[in-house]
Amino acid sequence: MDILSIQIQNKILFWRYSTRQQRIFSRATAPGAFLVDIIPALRVWPEWLPGGGFHTIAKEWSSQLHRTADTSCEYVKEQMAAGNIEPSFTARLLGEESHEEYLIKWAALDIQTGGAETSAAQIKGFFRAMTLYPEAQAAAQKEIDTIVGTDRLPNISDRERLPYVNALCKEVLRYHVALPTGVPHRARADFIYESGEGAAPMLIPKDSLVIANQWKMAHDPAIYANPMVFDPARFLETNGKAAELDPARISFGFGRRVCPGTYFPLKPVARLHQFPTIGKLLADNMLFLTCSTILSAFNISKARENGIIIEPPLGQTMGTASHPLAFKCVVEPRDDRAAALIRSG
Repeated sequence: MDILSIQIQNKILFWRYSTRQQRIFSRATAPGAFLVDIIPALRVWPEWLPGGGFHTIAKEWSSQLHRTADTSCEYVKEQMAAGNIEPSFTARLLGEESHEEYLIKWAALDIQTGGAETSAAQIKGFFRAMTLYPEAQAAAQKEIDTIVGTDRLPNISDRERLPYVNALCKEVLRYHVALPTGVPHRARADFIYESGEGAAPMLIPKDSLVIANQWKMAHDPAIYANPMVFDPARFLETNGKAAELDPARISFGFGRRVCPGTYFPLKPVARLHQFPTIGKLLADNMLFLTCSTILSAFNISKARENGIIIEPPLGQTMGTASHPLAFKCVVEPRDDRAAALIRSG
């Protein structure tokens, strides 16, 4: 499932590097992971004194980050020289020879790893939800079979005609929040926060660490009915009932730390900095294509051992990016037609 979320560029060769970087990011950005994040003055604390180990960790992580960026870029250059390169972001910009290699390799690394961790977490959340809620799975499969048919897999042009599948993707975002506390913010100046709900205004002093409890927002019973239940229908307008709040307004963050960009350009641009980072639209489309394709071709069900059904645990891992706890499930082609369609590519 992790591999599904990071096939944008150099695929398996760099999986080891990018996976390590994703884990480093999750650890480095976890609120309170390092005291120096809370007390910035500690940045001058000597490395050799007790409590100064964060310097060593920072150097090691920085070295690994540079190694990942360099390895990816050098691989593309070698493939271009050999004449057997696949089209990619890096190859295209290197071929134009109008951008600094330094900028290209770091922009490529941002694309390669920027959303991979959260995308992998969301896909795992999808598999767990389908394992636990077969009725939602069956409803989505019925819609796909009716609208798309059974002789091909869904594509992005089908999206507007698949309201239930779209609702299911929204519920995946809400039900398993990949970034439970988001990315921490720091107030750049004193400001007054007003909730608009009758509560007294609150002063947030300059340099305060601000953490958004995105998990709580996505499971607030004042916003979502029965929030602990996976129910895609909550995002459909039925029988005069309005759809509930789109969780994309929560899942992709806020302010200067919002998931950047709203599209990924397919046509050339004049300068490298005009390329937006992979943004929420690309991540959202990736989730739709992954979920709809899997539902079209596969059934997902609970695993059995010695005749006993294994219930997936409901917990999730700790860290900035949170994954469902490891669980077992059975994934098998829906029928011979689906198996043949999968094998045909």
